[in-house]
Amino acid sequence: MFFEILLILVFVVVPIASLCMQTIPVRLGNVTFRDTDPDHAWDIVYEYARGTFEQRFGYPTGIFFIEQKRSQRPQRILMREAQPAGAVTDGCSVQMGALSMAGFDGGCAAGCMWLAAVAFIGAPFFLVSAMDRFFRFMLRSRVDVQLQAAGSDTVASFAFYGPGGYSLRRRYAQVFEKPVLPVALTMAPAPPEGERPAAAAGAGPAAGAGPAAGAGPAAGPGPGRGPAPGAHRQGAHRQGHSG
Repeated sequence: MFFEILLILVFVVVPIASLCMQTIPVRLGNVTFRDTDPDHAWDIVYEYARGTFEQRFGYPTGIFFIEQKRSQRPQRILMREAQPAGAVTDGCSVQMGALSMAGFDGGCAAGCMWLAAVAFIGAPFFLVSAMDRFFRFMLRSRVDVQLQAAGSDTVASFAFYGPGGYSLRRRYAQVFEKPVLPVALTMAPAPPEGERPAAAAGAGPAAGAGPAAGAGPAAGPGPGRGPAPGAHRQGAHRQGHSG
């Protein structure tokens, strides 16, 4: 059961998904180069694109190159994923093929026996090499960039194909997105000291919020003040003694 599911995934699901990725792109549009003509915008995209590589998927290579034949300056830049030449599986299959022919030097019978033995031993290598070539062709990726003038500006549109191209979309969006200033530079500057608005009347602490008048110790009989409490009783006591 597991082997059947694996075969369905490898030979049905993966090819269908690969065809969909080859025909349905993920786009990044409306990238505007302000006050830049198409020639210079083409150079900017070209300098960045020719050194890009993809590591998330990374198959077959993840390395992209500019296809000079189909790229048109300054309208289009086409990048394709590099296909490995002489990969490990290709080298094994070539060596096995050359080894199978070496037995015929000793005669037809010996050569047939040697060919059968090599074919039996090398069958897994030939199968892996064939599948590797098939999936390298199906999962290849590309990036198509279209540029057009819009007045004094240039507008670029990016189309990403294949799993490797899908993975590159986020990287291109981070590079060519509209720049954002730091928060410290976007805050409004503080007004000068002389131009700051005065505080509203009564905005501070309420008047009289301090200690109440007369809340301290009682004032003594100073000048201009009435007699202290008990002064009349002391005078009356003295008059009684004198009488």
